Amino acid sequence: MIPWFDDDSPPAMLRLREKMETVLSLLTDSLGSIGCFLAQFWARDESGFALKNQPHPHLCVPNSTLLEYRQLAGQKGLSGPDILARVWQNGFPEWTSNVSYYRPDEYSDLSDAISCGARGIIAFPVFDSDQTDCCCAVLELVTMEEKQDFDLESEKVVQALQRQVPEQHSRTSHLDQRSMQKNPVLHDQMHALPKSTQACYNKLNLKSILES
Repeated sequence: MIPWFDDDSPPAMLRLREKMETVLSLLTDSLGSIGCFLAQFWARDESGFALKNQPHPHLCVPNSTLLEYRQLAGQKGLSGPDILARVWQNGFPEWTSNVSYYRPDEYSDLSDAISCGARGIIAFPVFDSDQTDCCCAVLELVTMEEKQDFDLESEKVVQALQRQVPEQHSRTSHLDQRSMQKNPVLHDQMHALPKSTQACYNKLNLKSILES
């Protein structure tokens, strides 16, 4: 695989790099009000198999312990069950207000995330415009504070990516989160996410945003 930042890279890789840079630029303002945060991308490494977060562009508050989380996660790669792996495989966003709601068998980097002060996490699939059925990267947003929602961040991401998510996401996005928490079986069946977490799809109607 051609190195990521080579200007002679295939058009698809150059488009993806441009999307990454655009998203991070838009998120600078929307994330600035929540204190410490990390925004990073994951994509296939040189072998074409494992997901890596380096050397892809990222955004983080200087001297934050979340930089340590980025480094630890980058050294391990995706070696087990993980939010990012599920988003990559399923093509749907996933988020939680606090990573402590996950079990170790649901989130392989749980101990590192907690020790580095990570709390809220949301991950978005990124698609190439020429291969809309194939996820080519994952955008991960990590905060050091619990967040009740990621609505603003989601809107910024969608505006930058300009890619409509699968119709199933639009249909389920209107479900009330509290109702899903009261009925974990329904929640688990509709989203195929860990039953013990508060992770769920973003409540925004992403389709309407993209069509506006």
